Amino acid sequence: MEYVFKVKIPDGLHARPCNKLADILKNFAPLQISSGNQTINTLSILELLLLKITYGSDICICCEEPLPEEAINKLDQLFSN
Repeated sequence: MEYVFKVKIPDGLHARPCNKLADILKNFAPLQISSGNQTINTLSILELLLLKITYGSDICICCEEPLPEEAINKLDQLFSN
C-alpha cells in the first residue's frame, strides 16, 4: 500500500514530528518512507531527519499491509500542523 501526504508543517519535519511519525508507524513495519529521490527502510529519527523534508514536500509511506484508518488520520493531522 502506498500513502502520499503533503507536509504542511511550517518548519518541515524536525525532531519532534519525526518522533511522532516513528511512534505512529512503529507497529507497521516493514515499510519504506520516501521524499524527493531519497528512500529509507527504517523508522530511525536520524534517518528521517536526513530526508530533509521541508514545508510543501510530499512524503510517501509504503507498507505491505493497509494502514488502519486511525493511523491515517493521525498522519493527516501530523502533516497538517
